Amino acid sequence: MLQITILVAGIIFVLGVFKLLISNKINTRISLPWIACSFLVIFLALMPKIIDIVARVIGINYPPTLLFLGSILVAFLLLIYQAIQISVLQDKVRELSQYLAIINSTGMYNIRPDKTLEGDSSTGNYKCTIISSACEKVRIPL
Repeated sequence: MLQITILVAGIIFVLGVFKLLISNKINTRISLPWIACSFLVIFLALMPKIIDIVARVIGINYPPTLLFLGSILVAFLLLIYQAIQISVLQDKVRELSQYLAIINSTGMYNIRPDKTLEGDSSTGNYKCTIISSACEKVRIPL
């Protein structure tokens, strides 16, 4: 019964990730580890003896501890990946802030807090519209 429950949970998780991927709520690159982990859960639910064999080869006496070890390692890898992504995004925000500060300091453009963002929020593609002193619209691709 537990094997069937784990199998159904893995299938539901794969379908959920695919739904997020199709609706552009998650990036393809981000979804790959989740899909791989889901297929691994499905594979282990279909062949639970694999855990016993791998645990015996590694020298682990109690096979379920191998699952906990694997889960903790995957969680740490995902945390490191997310930390790297946050660092990259912070660098990009800093660069954009400096770029806008330089543009604003030259006096060419009047950048207001009520600037408009046009684009698709699901893909994250925006173009920032800035009103210049001559009241013409200038687009700066981000």
